[in-house]
Amino acid sequence: MADQGEKSSIARASVRRRLWESLDLGPHDGTVFREPSEEGDRIILSLRPSLIEKYRNVTEFEGFAVEVRPVTPGQLY
Repeated sequence: MADQGEKSSIARASVRRRLWESLDLGPHDGTVFREPSEEGDRIILSLRPSLIEKYRNVTEFEGFAVEVRPVTPGQLY
């Protein structure tokens, strides 16, 4: 049986996946990851520059704060 930390990690991964799918983003549009902070975990949408403006108003999803950033070199293949 999974411990609480593992369940929490799985739940966060599921939230990230649902966010990505709800925005209809593809595998070459960027990446999504969790970033811990003092205020609580944030979901980071790291997107291609051409998508930043379109998604810059996404600030929350299922109770998690969301931050939109441009991809950094090496994040996209």
